[in-house]
Amino acid sequence: MRYYQCDKYPIEFVLSENIDKHFDSHNHVGHYVISMVMQGVVTLQLENREAACHRGDLFIIPPYAVHSVHQGRDARLLSICVGTAFIEETDLETAEGIVRKLLKDVAEQDILGKE
Repeated sequence: MRYYQCDKYPIEFVLSENIDKHFDSHNHVGHYVISMVMQGVVTLQLENREAACHRGDLFIIPPYAVHSVHQGRDARLLSICVGTAFIEETDLETAEGIVRKLLKDVAEQDILGKE
């Protein structure tokens, strides 16, 4: 797993790859998790529903939502963790610009890989 945490905004990127891991039921307090499957299949259980997510699929886990995730060794998952205060206090256009700039910076520095 590789991480990038922004110093200026409550935003963190997590790239999970080459792991065979089952994250048991848990929740996140104070932030949303927005994940995109970049390769393979990731199984998500959220609010008593289970879904197999494939390449290109996005899923959002809101704060306090109990969920579990199973990621096989062949899967690659990029997650963006965004603080609830940022979501509540920032208009959509500004937030999108900030996230795009951060993603560009992360890619240029090859922190999480170019893809």
